[in-house]
Amino acid sequence: MRRRGVTIAELLVALLLISLLFAYGAVNLRGNRNSAGSRGASEALVAELIAARERAIAEQRPVGLAFPVNPGELHSQWVYQ
Repeated sequence: MRRRGVTIAELLVALLLISLLFAYGAVNLRGNRNSAGSRGASEALVAELIAARERAIAEQRPVGLAFPVNPGELHSQWVYQ
């Protein structure tokens, strides 16, 4: 007569596989969020550089950007020479 059901070892292996898949998905989700933030920051930087170039052309003198020390801050601060 065959018994129906699963052993504790089989149950533990199944739970381990499910937890590994969940952890892998959580890491990938966090990575996608970081890349979206990087993309937004790079687009903001490009916009600031374009604005600085246009201002330098309009005013006929060198213009630069000053970058903040604290990460996550992006404030325009024009530097004239």
